[in-house]
Amino acid sequence: MLFIQASQSNQLLSEPSWEKIFTNYGGDSVGYGWFVRDHLGRKRIHMNGRSPGFSSFLCIYPEEELAVVVLSNIYTTVPTSLGNMLAARALDESFEPLNLSSAPINDAYGKEISGVYEFGENFYVPNFKLKVQLQEGNLYADWGGLLAVENEFKEIERFILRTYWSDVKFVKEDGKIVGMEYDDFFGKKIR
Repeated sequence: MLFIQASQSNQLLSEPSWEKIFTNYGGDSVGYGWFVRDHLGRKRIHMNGRSPGFSSFLCIYPEEELAVVVLSNIYTTVPTSLGNMLAARALDESFEPLNLSSAPINDAYGKEISGVYEFGENFYVPNFKLKVQLQEGNLYADWGGLLAVENEFKEIERFILRTYWSDVKFVKEDGKIVGMEYDDFFGKKIR
């Protein structure tokens, strides 16, 4: 909390130095090591990070004098999702709750989703081929289990890759699964 207070009251560094740190310098919305993006219609400065054994998220809404910090002792991106929901709640904004389903995946749907998805050069692992398969009513990928997320109508719209808490959606065209959206990446179903 001392860092947050210092950054917002120009302590430790001069005001011009803090401004340089928290300025968006291009299309990737990154300042000097901090993301500078609007969230919930407000300016937000944030950073997340993880390493085996921990993960974290910190965001500051300078005009609202709000800071959210989430720390975790697991290697997932849960703190970012949780931090975004906590910020929305504190700012009295709506947010989509995460409704995880424990119901088994329908056999026909699971078989339709099962396959290999190829990602491009810009993926976390360039040109990676991610295999998804149905086992005893649950979906698994090379990097871990997929948790089903229900919408308000109890329909499964997306999944969370449990290991990294990454958002996964399967893309359908003309009634057929053709790809996977994994965070902000697209993988084409190749078999």
